[in-house]
Amino acid sequence: MRAAENPPEIGGGIFTHDLPDAEIVCEQSGIVEPITLSIFWFLGAADQLASEWPDDAIEKNSYPLLSRIHIALVELADSADPKRSGFARQALDSLVKPAFSAFPLFH
Repeated sequence: MRAAENPPEIGGGIFTHDLPDAEIVCEQSGIVEPITLSIFWFLGAADQLASEWPDDAIEKNSYPLLSRIHIALVELADSADPKRSGFARQALDSLVKPAFSAFPLFH
């Protein structure tokens, strides 16, 4: 058996943005990729390595990676754990949002 597919007029159900060299998931879609879920789990550990990793990842100047980090941190910012949500909000405000200024805006 095959999985049912949406008709072409409906689309695949996951909104994306086209870049010159890639297609990325729209940040408003939430966590829909396994790699983004893994980043979410890693950053949710809220240990020293997790707090240093966004800096290193942003230095790579990769829009797809930055977008995935953004999605993971937005979801983590809603955590009931104040340590995790605080870390996520701080990383978004001081690292991720400023890094987005180097890339085109889609919304």
